[in-house]
Amino acid sequence: MYTDKPKDECGIFGIYNNKEIEDIVNLLHRGLFGLQHRGEEGAGIAVATTRAISLFKGAGLVERLFSYDEPNNLQGHSGIGHVRYSLIGESNTANTQPFAANLGLNPDQISDEETPEYGAVFSGAYSNSPFAVAHNGNFNEGLEACCKGSDTKAFTEMVSKSGEHNLRRAVVNSLRKIDAARENGSSWALLILTPDWMMGARDPDGYRPLSLGRLGNSYVLSSETCAIKDIKAEPIRDIAPGEILFIDKKGLHSEYIATRIPLHQCIFEYIYLARPDSIMFGESVYNVRYRLGRRLAEEHPAKADIVVGVPDSGRIFAKGYAESLGILFESEAIGRSHYFGRIFIQPKHKSREMGADYKFFVNRELVRGKSVVVVDDSRVRGINLAKTVELLKEADAREIHVRVSSPPYISSCYWGVDTYDTSLLVALHKTPEQMASDLKISSLEYLSMDGLLSQLDHRARDMCKRCFERHYNETNKS
Repeated sequence: MYTDKPKDECGIFGIYNNKEIEDIVNLLHRGLFGLQHRGEEGAGIAVATTRAISLFKGAGLVERLFSYDEPNNLQGHSGIGHVRYSLIGESNTANTQPFAANLGLNPDQISDEETPEYGAVFSGAYSNSPFAVAHNGNFNEGLEACCKGSDTKAFTEMVSKSGEHNLRRAVVNSLRKIDAARENGSSWALLILTPDWMMGARDPDGYRPLSLGRLGNSYVLSSETCAIKDIKAEPIRDIAPGEILFIDKKGLHSEYIATRIPLHQCIFEYIYLARPDSIMFGESVYNVRYRLGRRLAEEHPAKADIVVGVPDSGRIFAKGYAESLGILFESEAIGRSHYFGRIFIQPKHKSREMGADYKFFVNRELVRGKSVVVVDDSRVRGINLAKTVELLKEADAREIHVRVSSPPYISSCYWGVDTYDTSLLVALHKTPEQMASDLKISSLEYLSMDGLLSQLDHRARDMCKRCFERHYNETNKS
């Protein structure tokens, strides 16, 4: 599992009250499998009975941890799950989510040990109900320095030590405290599970996505609508920015931390992070990507025999580009091995480089002797694209043009998308002409910022675009 693109902070999925449906682990397995693209380093679930919460988590892909065929000891009526990559904290099982605790639990009673085959059972031995937390994003401010490593674990401790006697109030007040301390901001989509209720919440700026769905008498919360549909549930709506939605036997109840205008929803969800069949922030991801490909063709047309897309996410942009110019779109000219995951979401640069050597292949008969336009969704570190160009040359492509369906990616993200090492961001240090010269290709062009925003709705100019904007810290490092 390896990727050359910015890895998202994680994916979260939860089901409340599935008593009339089927085994909770199978439903969580299917939901997390639908979010696997958001994190491939580890996965975990928390399952609630009427009195206890059980954890099961470990390193690797969802399919390695949870099986339809193998029996498991996790039984319950509700559950939450998480797929992870390492942004805050080391890449090990100890930092894999969900985390669990009891209200009033002392800090030294939350274990840092790796979870065994089936995790610790928090059975309500303390004075209040147990709870489990799964988090997508990055708590940048407002957390006390009570825990090294995972900021989600720090939040779990913050709630448990809040001094509140009511868990709901402890959660709400902790989130208010984090939001009040926001200097650079914090991003979170959050699930909390107890034996009695489940909660979903989004930060008031709306950086991270979270959607609500329904399956019979059960409610579903998910980072993306695609996973809701994967378990045959019906998407209902997005959790609103600043909303804290409680789900219990009485139904749905919402509180709001704050409502801020403008919002700052992550624009990179549309470009790369989200699955193409998701509805993200009210818009079809597929439709946005197709329109961006068409706009890219308007801004930077090329005379060529065929258009190809860098798998998998570049293909939709390439289709829009090709159809706009009336050039043949060869969807099978470049393929990828599905035994490798998303190159961007691997934690180490060496892993990304090694993975690129095995991930792609080119159908020589489709490109030999032809002028080729290669369309990619973005160019971050540049490993995927360099490998693709190399393979096209080996397949005797006569001419190669590269088109990138987003503006130059030049800045790191505060809010849970991993591009911390700005020395690896190729567009921060080189012009498109220099990149084309390095790759020994005919041309390389990016979509403009105006072009990107023109294909989104009226909210686009208020979306978070930090990754495409030059900032003081990045320019000093270049």
